[in-house]
Amino acid sequence: MNHQNKIFIKYEDVKPYIKEADILLFHGDAWYSWFIQKVTQSEYSHVALASWHNGKDSNLECVEFHGFRGGGAIINLDNYFPEQSGLIDVYRPASHYDKSSFDIKTCMIINETIVLDAKAITNTMRHLTGLKYGWKRIWWFIKKHLFGLRLCYNLEDLTSDDLRDIIYPVCSTAVSYSFTKNNFDLIKNKNDAWTAPGNIGEYPLLNYMFTLI
Repeated sequence: MNHQNKIFIKYEDVKPYIKEADILLFHGDAWYSWFIQKVTQSEYSHVALASWHNGKDSNLECVEFHGFRGGGAIINLDNYFPEQSGLIDVYRPASHYDKSSFDIKTCMIINETIVLDAKAITNTMRHLTGLKYGWKRIWWFIKKHLFGLRLCYNLEDLTSDDLRDIIYPVCSTAVSYSFTKNNFDLIKNKNDAWTAPGNIGEYPLLNYMFTLI
């Protein structure tokens, strides 16, 4: 997104307007953030979900997978935000979208409306916390982007219903999986296992809201 088109606004002013499962995309200013941005050719280096612990009168939390926090974590966004001022873009997924598919049994086009279940999505993300961070997957990302060796590896599929099959989650694969698990395909024609933060930011049904300062 063009820097000139961004809306910079105080966190305390917009905190009440942040919704469950709003997507937090981080620019990052650390050396490893710069490296991720270069490898994935994106302005974003990290992604997480916003979640209200117990409704709007409770803590606003950041549910994430972070390599330097040991894996999945749930953090009070009030405490997390100051060190990330100006680096967090808040995006909101569409509340619903229309989906058409072909039913081979009846030879008919099936039209349905897919509704976003925000709490189910953040609950799935919370359920993943405790798993270790996927440093090995980061290495796979690097090899895929730098050397084009993706086809040489038999990668685990993160879309399995069995949590034991979710091997080596990182921030973007965990977020993408949490949406896919709840019938809201965030990235079309892309496996959750290969979703980078920048891919999520490109989702057409995702609306930029503001940047927190």
